Amino acid sequence: MGELREIPVSQLFLDPQNPRLDEVQSSQPATLQRVLTSSTDKLFRLARSIANNGLDPTNSFLAMPALTPKDRFIVLEGNRRLAALKILEHPELAAAVVSAGQLRALRELQKTYRARGSIETVPTYVVRNREEADQWLLLRHGGERGGAGLVPWGSQEKARFTQRRLGEKDPALQVLDFVAKSGALDEETASRLKDVARTNLDRLIADTEVRAYLGLARHHGVIYTQVDPTEAVKLLAKIVTALAHGDLNVTQIENQSARMRYVRSLGPAPGKGKRLAVAEPIDLAAVSDVEPADRPAKAAASAAARLRRTLIPRKAICAVANPKIAELFRELRTLDLDKYTNSGGTSFRVLLELSVDHYLVDRSIRKEDQLRAGLGQKVQEVATDLKGKGLMNDQQLKAARTITSSDGMMGVDTFHAYVHNRYFSATPLDLKKAWDNLAAFFDVIWRPAKGPA
Repeated sequence: MGELREIPVSQLFLDPQNPRLDEVQSSQPATLQRVLTSSTDKLFRLARSIANNGLDPTNSFLAMPALTPKDRFIVLEGNRRLAALKILEHPELAAAVVSAGQLRALRELQKTYRARGSIETVPTYVVRNREEADQWLLLRHGGERGGAGLVPWGSQEKARFTQRRLGEKDPALQVLDFVAKSGALDEETASRLKDVARTNLDRLIADTEVRAYLGLARHHGVIYTQVDPTEAVKLLAKIVTALAHGDLNVTQIENQSARMRYVRSLGPAPGKGKRLAVAEPIDLAAVSDVEPADRPAKAAASAAARLRRTLIPRKAICAVANPKIAELFRELRTLDLDKYTNSGGTSFRVLLELSVDHYLVDRSIRKEDQLRAGLGQKVQEVATDLKGKGLMNDQQLKAARTITSSDGMMGVDTFHAYVHNRYFSATPLDLKKAWDNLAAFFDVIWRPAKGPA
């Protein structure tokens, strides 16, 4: 069994076998430099946070005894924090791998850090060896693991936290709570409310014309119903149901005309032109005698996914420059997914990783010999680059970033399972929906890079 101790920072070593690094490092200086270069901007933000606020008191380090010297410990969890502490105390340690401007900024941070009081010791849970640490590392970094691991906040939880902290009501959460309390959802849908993409609901509610059609109004962040709440909840329940079951994604409501087309497909505007004399906040509105909403018919894009037999639509065009990957793309436009589901899933996984690898090398983000990193990490690097260059925004990148999580039908574990799990098979519809969500991502990463002006 391990034990929790207070250990001097000076007695802690970085882990040269840190899974965040693409290869084992030969020394402590080399390990520190590799940690710095692997995510310089993020590490600087962490150092700034520590200098201003100290270490997160809810998160201790995890370490094991080093072979030599006897009074040293190798940190197995907390290497980024340890690296930040080291460069805050001694900025010159970073001089070889950061720019002159970054070094100056780090020296300024050092002043703040020391004025606040340098951190001399840190709470560290000490285990005997790596094997003993594995169970804790997996709980922290191995995904939710059915709830045993770290369960991150989704968009709803983040919005509720912000709402409670700042006292500002979130429009999408007001609609979700209104529908949830109305009795207009069947039991299965109600159990899936945490799966609702709040950003997609917010995209609809933020549209003035959509709100008008749904009989809603917004004033100072509060959502009001302008029609009988029992009528207003009917279309809202259909929207929430579609989102909860994954029948509605951002590509179906990406512009104003698409959003209006979607809400009109759900049925007539509520209230039949009759408006309340005084609009009522939906968080106070009472609903009675509402039947649970049926799962609405899928919108055009989702219906098309059901009807087509291939992973990639036959008419889809993507400017794939690499001959092998281009051939794979063409094959997935013709392969009958209903007959060859496993081949389609495996090839989809291969197409994704080869495309991401090509982008990383073509844009000089990684070299050919640095492509052994995990798929989720590489997708995240591409997404970060696309956003930084203004080629895609956060909402457009949501599907790609979903891959970086472990869980869910579009999580990295699912993509791995297409190839490596002999007990797992995806359905043709799941694969087609995954492609439809990622189509824009593929399109953008295969656009030719612009040369110098």
